[in-house]
Amino acid sequence: MRYLTTIIWASVILGLVGSCDWFDEPEAVNFPPETTILECPPAQVSSRDSLTIRWSGTDQDGHIVGYDWSCDAGGWKRTQAESVIIGGLPAGQHQVQVRSIDDMGEPDPTPATCTFTVTPTGEFVERIVLIELFTTTWCRNCPNSERALRTLLEEAGGTSLCIVAYHDTPERDGLATSETANRIDWYWNDSEFPGDRDVWPTVVFDGLRVVQGAESVEKARNDYAFEIGLRRTNPSPISLALVGDMTSKDKVIRAKAQLEHQSDFRALTLNAIVIEDSVSYHGWFSDQFDFVVRDILDTHAFELESIGDTASFEWSVTLDLDWDVSNLDVICFVQDTITKEVIQAVRLRQ
Repeated sequence: MRYLTTIIWASVILGLVGSCDWFDEPEAVNFPPETTILECPPAQVSSRDSLTIRWSGTDQDGHIVGYDWSCDAGGWKRTQAESVIIGGLPAGQHQVQVRSIDDMGEPDPTPATCTFTVTPTGEFVERIVLIELFTTTWCRNCPNSERALRTLLEEAGGTSLCIVAYHDTPERDGLATSETANRIDWYWNDSEFPGDRDVWPTVVFDGLRVVQGAESVEKARNDYAFEIGLRRTNPSPISLALVGDMTSKDKVIRAKAQLEHQSDFRALTLNAIVIEDSVSYHGWFSDQFDFVVRDILDTHAFELESIGDTASFEWSVTLDLDWDVSNLDVICFVQDTITKEVIQAVRLRQ
């Protein structure tokens, strides 16, 4: 009887095991690829420009076999190249999408996107406002100024404002350099500078208008927003493009200025500045600083006389080991050194 019971239980167990799929091989899961835009045209470009878009793709469980790209939802075009040159686009906003294709034939479900606006030849373009902050690590109200500027940058979406912070007095401020102090003095030594000397924070808008002091974050934000609004009502006659990659090996930054509307200038220069955000430093009233100018690159003088004229320059950037590459950005701007007006600005990080 015991032997018969054992046989019955064994049969039951085998029947249960045989009816389950616990030991079946699980179906392989294919992870979709991902796509990154490496180079996108600036926010505004001329209708005569040829535009380059570069990208790359990764696949964690396989490899990339190609890419699909489309312009203005005009249908996907398959390619194995990692860039495309587009020209002849009509005036208006345009969008290029790119998706990677993996070795299982699966496309990236979230294509990378590049958006820009083509402006007609001979027309003004949107002005990107340059904001220059004169500050120190021992200034009581300077943190209010930084927080107000950070708020405005976030509200603007990060593309229509360029902000740099020059720290002063290198003998007292560990974030100051002789270059940043000289840049501040270049403004303060001008008898027509519309502000007082040795006042921190001082904020200069496009080289022309000034707000000094920052009693509170809210008041500073409102004062700055007013000045930014005034500058934006005046479009720029120059478009400015900036490309480069601070994480690449060569770290070369390239800029191109183009005259879009006939204008008279006296002494144009193209300037490039490396900045770093979230810099840790034990100041008197703050331990973290944004928009810190790390390097002022060589300035180039140039001329633009007729619509369509361009000027292109490049800089090789040497990074200090103490800088956090993930927090670096490059600000480029065109300035008339006689009037001190900043005509146009652009930032590398979009």
